[in-house]
Amino acid sequence: MLTDRQREALRALDQESVAFDVPLAPETSLGIGGLADGLVEVPNATALARLVRWCRRERLVLTPLQRATDAMVRDAGIRGVVCRLGAGWSGMEIHADGVLLGGEGSARAAAQGLQEGVRSGDPVPAWLVSGGSVANALVGRGESHEAAGVVAVQVVLGKGVAETVPRSRLALSDPRLGLRAEAVVAGVLVEPSGAGTPLPTELPGVRLFVDPPKGSSAGELLTRSGLLGVRVRGARIDDVQPNRLLTEPGATAHDVELLVDWARRTVAAQWGVELVLALRIIGARR
Repeated sequence: MLTDRQREALRALDQESVAFDVPLAPETSLGIGGLADGLVEVPNATALARLVRWCRRERLVLTPLQRATDAMVRDAGIRGVVCRLGAGWSGMEIHADGVLLGGEGSARAAAQGLQEGVRSGDPVPAWLVSGGSVANALVGRGESHEAAGVVAVQVVLGKGVAETVPRSRLALSDPRLGLRAEAVVAGVLVEPSGAGTPLPTELPGVRLFVDPPKGSSAGELLTRSGLLGVRVRGARIDDVQPNRLLTEPGATAHDVELLVDWARRTVAAQWGVELVLALRIIGARR
């Protein structure tokens, strides 16, 4: 918990907004999770650097969190300070080598803008449209990034340093593109191409497991293990889209963790495969 002194000092850091004891469930795709001790919206890279230095002096953990993140926040919430990009990072810019989609802008609005002639752009795949945030949709959904036409990703590192990471340095098969855990995605540069493709259908829920490097996919293993539609209270594995985690009102992170453990143990016992989580779990264990 933050002390009264730390709360006053945090308010004085000239950030876009500062709030305390904030429920994080509305900030996530799954709609579950506990409270953040402090939630700060950061207006620019300079302000982020200032926040990082202050957290280090106070020995507080600073956790970046994208809007509508597909990460799951544990029921006990997140201790220390949670930061997210403010309104100054949003929007879409036209560049000579592509279209820059702001990290916290609306992916759907950006896609519609591209397809309405603002600039010709690659069809935006379902995993880029769903989730409400370009950065969240690009990083952490665990889908293939090959179809996105990504030229580069703009990130802000933990020290507040902005960096443009070209496609050649991105690990396209990795759910986080090989970026460090502290990296906050500020923008995605997408190459221009043909336009006019209708927006794809959004996928439900979030991806649960990474596909094994060899043999059957995670979805196939879950299907063959009879796990489609299996639920633990408010959390269940989708019976239409294999390997998608769905939650219902009243679900908890504990429900999800029990379901994950059940699925992993079942697949390991039947097929000898240890499934690796694609779902990112953050927050205190209590």
